[in-house]
Formats: sequence, C-alpha cells, structure tokens
Amino acid sequence: MIDSCNVIIPSAGNSSRFESDIPKQFQQLNGKLLINHSIDKFLGFKECKNIVIPISGEKSYEDQILFEDRVTLVTGGSSRAESVKLGFDYLFSIDSRINILIHDAARPCFQVEDLIKFLKKFSSSNTVGSIFASPCTDTIKSSQSGKTIDTTVERTYLWQAQTPQIFEYEALESIYKNFTGDLSLITDESSMFEDSEYLISIFQSSNLNLKVTVKEDMELAQSIIKNTIKS
Repeated sequence: MIDSCNVIIPSAGNSSRFESDIPKQFQQLNGKLLINHSIDKFLGFKECKNIVIPISGEKSYEDQILFEDRVTLVTGGSSRAESVKLGFDYLFSIDSRINILIHDAARPCFQVEDLIKFLKKFSSSNTVGSIFASPCTDTIKSSQSGKTIDTTVERTYLWQAQTPQIFEYEALESIYKNFTGDLSLITDESSMFEDSEYLISIFQSSNLNLKVTVKEDMELAQSIIKNTIKS
C-alpha cells in the first residue's frame, strides 16, 4: 500500500555550476527536458495528486514543461529551500494536506522500482519522514582552505542525503512554523527535523540516482536513462 502524496520539484535555480544560459533542469536529455523525466515518473502514480513546480519569475519555461491537470507552476524563491516552502504554501492554500514528497529537478535517473519500495516502506513506518541516501564509501577529508587537508573524517556513520524525500504534512507544517533559522541556508528539508522530536528514516538509494551538477554529468545521465528504460 502507498499513501497519497503531493510532489514539489523546486526548479527556480539558475544552475551556476552548470555554466550555461539555460538552467540544467531545462536542458534536453534523451529527447526531453531533464525535469520532465522526473515529472513523467511521478505522473505514473495514481497516488500522486499534485505536482507543484516553483520556477523563476525571470525566465519562463512553462511551455516546455510536461503539463497535465495535476501539474501546477508557481513562482519560486531565491533559494532551493525557499522555493520548496512556496510550493508548500500553495498546497496549503488549496487545502491539500497529504504527505509531501520533495524531489530535485536535477535527479532524473531515480528508478521507479526504488520509488515504489521507498513509498511502501514509508507508508508502513512509524517515522514522519524518509529520505533517499547513500552511505559514504570514499575516504572523507576536511579542509577549511580548500587547498590543504586538515583531517580525515570518520565515514562509518556518514550518509549523503539525496531526494526524493517525503514527510507527513502535519510534521512539515510544524517544522516550518517553528523554524527560526535562515531558510536560504537549508540544502535539504530533512535537516530541519534534526533538533526536533520527529524521526526521519533512511532509504538506501541506488548508485543510479545521479544528480546532474556539471555538464559532464549529462553524458552519464543519458547513459543511465538509455540503459534503464523498460522495453
């Protein structure tokens, strides 16, 4: 069994590290926009009731985004977390108070099979949230200068947070109401729960859940999608 959810895909960023006039989420990837790969997968679930996409007010890619009755575009914020909050505010405004799933537009390669396992596990869990994450396998170094090594960080308990991330509506609403920090510094919503009484679980993701950050990642993403499409 999978509980119903709303999806927020923040897409207002300008992708400065991608070094292109066109943000990475609106780049062409295997014949369609990078963001549309994710939208298409979520639309395949009847449990997905709404997909809210916060976009930049400066440039509109509205005519290129995969559109369906469940897809709504809203104006995003100056940071990823602010865009997610604006997506949440929209869902609040239409009184759609079901689980909130947040996904990076730059992660087009997640596997539907993994998403099903993730959602089923969360639906039967006693936690208020869950995230895709990958255990750190490389040796981790700390360097304040970015030029020389300060120390080696123990990696045994370290995980790399990814998306999708899902949260119970009421828990996320409570976190937003009580959050007193700088929202623009938040890089993933699960971090806002860390000083609360709420428990967030980890779902170990596949190595295929690539995040496109720089142009070189596009070739790998193309290969992953090409080789994981069901015939």
